[in-house]
Amino acid sequence: MNRLNRVCATVALVAGMVGVSVESRAADLEVVINGLRDHGGTVRAFIWKGEEDFRDYAKATHSTRFNSRPGRAVLAFSGLEPGQYAIMVYHDEDNDQELDRFLGMIPTEGWALSNNPKITGRPAFEDAAVTIEDPGAQIVVRMVY
Repeated sequence: MNRLNRVCATVALVAGMVGVSVESRAADLEVVINGLRDHGGTVRAFIWKGEEDFRDYAKATHSTRFNSRPGRAVLAFSGLEPGQYAIMVYHDEDNDQELDRFLGMIPTEGWALSNNPKITGRPAFEDAAVTIEDPGAQIVVRMVY
C-alpha cells in the first residue's frame, strides 16, 4: 500500500470513529454545443482547470473529439474536481488538429468558448472561466464561424 493510500485509509478510519463522513466530490459537466456547421472534419473540445495552462491543448484537463455534424451536439465529462474551468470547442474542418487562423490571429474555422464572450484578440482564462461545483452542471456554447 503506497503512502497516499495509507493516509486516505487512516483519515477514513478516524473520520468513521468520530462520526464524520468522508467523501470525494467530483462533478459531472454537460457541454451543449449549438450552431455547428457540417463542413466535414472533426469537432474538438478541451477543458482547462485554472489559467496557467489555458490554450495549451496538450495540458488540457479533459479533451474529446467527434466527427462534425450540423446543428447541436452534447458532450459529457465526468470526474471534474470542483473549481474554475475554461472550455474551448473548435471545428477542425481540415483535420489538421489546429484552429486555423488568418494572420495567426483571426480564426478561420468555427470556435466557441464557455461564457460565449465577445472577444478581440487572444482570449484570457477569465473571459471563459466557469465555476463547476455540483454534479450535473451544464453549459451551453455557441459556435462562431
